Amino acid sequence: MSSVVYLAPRRGGARIVALSLILATALALVGASTLFVGTAHAFTNGFVAAPANTSILMQKYNTARTGWNANETHLTTASVNSTNFGRLTSYPVDGQVYAQPLFVPNVVTPAGPYNLVFVATEHDSVYAFDADHQSATPIWHTSFAGPNISSVPYQQIYSGGFHDIQPEIGITGTPVIDAATGTLYVVALTVDNGTIVSHLHALSIATGQEKIAPMLITASVAGTGDGNVNGTITFNPKTQNQRMGLLLLNNIIYIGFASFADEYPYHGWVLTYDAQTLQPKATLNITPDSSGAGIWDDGNSFVVDPQDGGIYVATGNSGEGPHSDNGNTVLKLNPVTLEVEDYFTPFNTECLNDLDRDLGSGGVILLPTQNGPHPYELLAGGKEGRIYLLDRTNLGKFTAVSDPCGPVESQTNIDKVVQELPVGVVGSGIYSTPAFWQGPTSSYVYEASNGDFLKAFRLTDGQLSTTPTSQTPETFNYPGGNAVVSSNGSTANTGIVWIISPPGSCPVNDHCNPSGSGALRAYDATDLSNELYSSTQIADRDGLASFVKFSVPAIANGEVFVGTGNSLDIFGL
Repeated sequence: MSSVVYLAPRRGGARIVALSLILATALALVGASTLFVGTAHAFTNGFVAAPANTSILMQKYNTARTGWNANETHLTTASVNSTNFGRLTSYPVDGQVYAQPLFVPNVVTPAGPYNLVFVATEHDSVYAFDADHQSATPIWHTSFAGPNISSVPYQQIYSGGFHDIQPEIGITGTPVIDAATGTLYVVALTVDNGTIVSHLHALSIATGQEKIAPMLITASVAGTGDGNVNGTITFNPKTQNQRMGLLLLNNIIYIGFASFADEYPYHGWVLTYDAQTLQPKATLNITPDSSGAGIWDDGNSFVVDPQDGGIYVATGNSGEGPHSDNGNTVLKLNPVTLEVEDYFTPFNTECLNDLDRDLGSGGVILLPTQNGPHPYELLAGGKEGRIYLLDRTNLGKFTAVSDPCGPVESQTNIDKVVQELPVGVVGSGIYSTPAFWQGPTSSYVYEASNGDFLKAFRLTDGQLSTTPTSQTPETFNYPGGNAVVSSNGSTANTGIVWIISPPGSCPVNDHCNPSGSGALRAYDATDLSNELYSSTQIADRDGLASFVKFSVPAIANGEVFVGTGNSLDIFGL
């Protein structure tokens, strides 16, 4: 069940449009799908938007998950500073924003064309806001709550001492948008008449209406693993956290699941659905004969190989000690059947399991084609703090050694990978997805790990520099930060690294919920020691009201969209 409230800001004020009128107008204007128009309109502060050619349809901007918007022409190293740049408006929302904001320009709504930014909350709401205006009124607001239906109070999920998401759980993973059909796909967790359930929804981006009846998420596989009943493991939404961003590929929706703070029994699940009918297509349980191996990847999403369409994802700790399943593994999956086609598991996976240092805490990214002997590469890293460069044509499998938790554990020449940066090059664990930028003379990978500086590593002929080429003056408290990059291609003086820095309220503990405001920060992408902007510089004007861990800012058309604990903040020139 869902309900839509439509509050469309008039160009000269605000108005409330009755739902019946909205639907009738929507049919006349958009028919069965959403249309896009080619004329941009002005921001309220006089800044004219770029031509409507930049959309953010998914987590980390693209299916390589590089976090790079290469089409930004307004935000430059010269224009971004506290004098010219700051918060334009703050839209209140009804819950925490764990999902990355999404953006589509020039959507034809019943009230006319708008540049829309989409926000999903843990209160089971999806909002569409006009990105160009400072009205607090959404274009539409869809709630999946209703009579006897609500978001899930965290006390109904967590039985132990860790409460990773609180006070409620609703929408956590970033939705994905099909621009061709004007459809936003999102997974919502609800309590429905006392039962915890998970549904896949398909919403019109123009109206917020359900385009097809939502699909109840169910699955089962044969197995003897944790939670099996008579040799069958059944998907349980109460213990399966839909943390990852959704993927849309070839008319298929991909959904990944992990755990809620290791509340057992749980497994890593990948489920696929037909994007037109929402009917289930394929099911993968990663540990049918054990447990664990959740897919969370700090909220990143599946990576798509442009060469063969393979799907990559990293998994967390499994229920076994020695290597016997696909825990702590980078998997390559067949995009249709979800069969495992290749994998990489670190030689010390037993040690990672024992100390809760899972590889799946960081997201995987796919790098552009490289010169040298390994042109096709992935980059991955987890809580231990190692960074792995993997060859996509042969991920490396598993190399068994005796006593992997002994003196050999620090070695970086055992795994059959392209390159392995040792523990200590970055901080005390990777809880984020790196970003990539191709600058005017060099390529860079950016990582802000737990308790460490944001660091840039040069990428040359498929090899990372073993020490950072630059780093920020500030360190980033738990859990570190998710960096993204905006630039006008590789043009000099346009590359900016954006990141939301956490407040300093957490110890080094991956179950902590930082309290405080955090800060939006911007750095020169060629020299991270040059901080261009911080929302703390004029805190009364720009300060964030609250912070949500693993937050990812979204940059498009001269604006920066930041989700907080109770708002969407928009920054710009």
